[in-house]
Amino acid sequence: YDTAEVERLYVRPPYRGQGISRLLLAGVEDLARRRGFAVVRLAAADLRVAGLYVSRGYVRIAPFGRRAAPSVCFEKALPATGGPSR
Repeated sequence: YDTAEVERLYVRPPYRGQGISRLLLAGVEDLARRRGFAVVRLAAADLRVAGLYVSRGYVRIAPFGRRAAPSVCFEKALPATGGPSR
């Protein structure tokens, strides 16, 4: 498979607004890239968090897999690096 899926990204309310979500997402992307994945996909609970994903280069896509229509789904192509190390 060439697609990684972010199942959940959660920051407790007292720690929100400090850039932690961006750091976590960047870390997940880096790990996926190093493991040889070409694409990262995720589903957002609602459009309130869409800004984070769009600002990181994600584009909105149709619901995928077992996602229901109300889900807001995104994906991002990862730049290629060295060979896969899965």
